Amino acid sequence: MGNSKVVDVMIQDGLWCAFNGYHMGITAKNVAAKYGISREEQDQLTFEPQTKAVQAIKNGAFKQEIPE
Repeated sequence: MGNSKVVDVMIQDGLWCAFNGYHMGITAKNVAAKYGISREEQDQLTFEPQTKAVQAIKNGAFKQEIPE
C-alpha cells in the first residue's frame, strides 16, 4: 500500500497567514480580542446574513442559481 501524507486542507487551501505565520482562525480570534467583540456578537453577525439568505431563497431570489 505504501505511505501517505496527511495534509491539513485548511492550511493547504490558503488559510495560513503569510504575514504572521499562523492560521487565519487565530487572526480572527486576535482581532475579536483586540476590539472587544464577544463570541455572542460574532455569532449574531453571522446569523443575520444567513437568516436573510434563507428567506431570500424561500422567496425565489436565487431560483435560477439553485437547482431543485
